[in-house]
Parts: sequence; structure tokens; C-alpha cells
Amino acid sequence: MLTKHAVLQSIQELPDTANWADMTEALLRLAANEGDPSDFARFYRQQLTAENMMEYLEPKFDVELIDVIRELEGRHPAPTPI
Repeated sequence: MLTKHAVLQSIQELPDTANWADMTEALLRLAANEGDPSDFARFYRQQLTAENMMEYLEPKFDVELIDVIRELEGRHPAPTPI
């Protein structure tokens, strides 16, 4: 589980010009590097838009949303850069 301190520190390290997309990316990086796979999957699902979801109603490929979610939940955190 991510700590409140780690989340705040991640956001504080962003420049003053950071927008919501920058903050979301910072949180995703933090969840991928320090959280457990369910943290990352939960954050990632939050950034999906209605337009993204339409692809799953009329998929271009034979991929179901539940399979994508299961794959994201099964991800291991990325290695921490040196």
C-alpha cells in the first residue's frame, strides 16, 4: 500500500507548471515502483476515459476488458532505477 507521505512527496517533486496529466503519471510511476499490483491496476483504471471504453464495446481485436484488468493486476512492480 502506498503511503500518504510517498504520494505527497511524488507530487511535490513536480514543477509548478505540472498539470493533472503530469500528476497522474507521477502517481502511476509511484504505484508501479512502490505499490502492490492492485494499487497500479486501480490507478490505471481511473485514467480510462469513455472513449477508451468504447473500444471494448466494439473491439478492434479479440481482447476483453476483464482480461486486460487481470493482466494489469498481475503485473509486478517495475524495478527501481538506480
